[in-house]
Amino acid sequence: MSANQDHINAVVGALTEDLDTVKAEIQTLKDQAAAAGADLDFTALDDFVSKLDAVAHPPTEEPTPEPEPAPETPGEPTV
Repeated sequence: MSANQDHINAVVGALTEDLDTVKAEIQTLKDQAAAAGADLDFTALDDFVSKLDAVAHPPTEEPTPEPEPAPETPGEPTV
C-alpha cells in the first residue's frame, strides 16, 4: 500500500472514532434529558449524524447476480 493510502486509511479511522464518540455523547444527552423529563427534539442532530455516518460507513454494494437463463423447452412441431 502506498503512503498516501495509509494516510487516507488513518484519517478515516480517526474520523470513525470521532463519530463514534459523538454518537455516544448524543446518547448520553438523550438519556440525561429523558431522566430530567425534558422533552427535547434531537431530530436535526440525529439526521446530521446519520449523514456523517453514511459517509464514514458507505453501504457496500453486493454484486447483482445474473439471472439464470430460462430452460429451453422444445417447441411445437411445425407442419
